[in-house]
Amino acid sequence: MKTLFERKENCLLLIAYASLKNWEESTDKENLSAEKARIERVIADIFTKNKLDVDYNQFVLEFVKEHGREIVYGNEYTYDVPIPDEYTELDVNVMIDKYIRKQNGSKY
Repeated sequence: MKTLFERKENCLLLIAYASLKNWEESTDKENLSAEKARIERVIADIFTKNKLDVDYNQFVLEFVKEHGREIVYGNEYTYDVPIPDEYTELDVNVMIDKYIRKQNGSKY
């Protein structure tokens, strides 16, 4: 049985492939990887802005289930999320929480 993460990754790959096919774009490995990453950034941005208390992988699967047709055939999710040139952490509480987690052995 596949993990939730593996299911999410497979789902995003299939949606990315369908989207590229629909828009008559190349489905080579690089383009497929870029489209998958773009779709995940869009969904992750929605997840982050809504501050939902659900597992991220589960959210992605449910989001694709509900909005998959629009992702592939529509125009609502054709944008990309801007990626900042430099990542800066401005929330002191987040920095402190991250420091404590690292002290307790977490990688993140």
